[in-house]
Amino acid sequence: MSKKGKLLILIMAILIVLSVALGVIAIKKFNKTNKSDIGIQSSNPGSGQYNNQENQKNKQESSENQQNSVNSVTCPECGGTGSIVCPTCHGHGLYYICGECQAKFYTYLNRCSRCGERNTLIQHVCPTRVKCPQCSGSG
Repeated sequence: MSKKGKLLILIMAILIVLSVALGVIAIKKFNKTNKSDIGIQSSNPGSGQYNNQENQKNKQESSENQQNSVNSVTCPECGGTGSIVCPTCHGHGLYYICGECQAKFYTYLNRCSRCGERNTLIQHVCPTRVKCPQCSGSG
């Protein structure tokens, strides 16, 4: 077998060992988080005893914290994003206005369908999203 072949086999073996090791680490972390979620005592993890009182106490504390926290109100206009779809181009990013009759189009036409003039459409570029006028972009 050539040196390249041996090197390739060695690299593949290293990659397999690393992937197995990472998988084992991920499983251990997953098991730790699941144990803490179901209320197993962290002081004696091998005993397997459930501590329901401590679990209920934690739930009560978290619900009290949620009630005491400041309720954030999201803007009904933008849904909390701080921006809305551009009312001028309706999110297209550009639009065309006829130089003769001022009709607005979202695709280029050689002939204005409103006045019938040819090659009079002027392209206008705008942002697809603009700052929300109701909340001034704060969401």
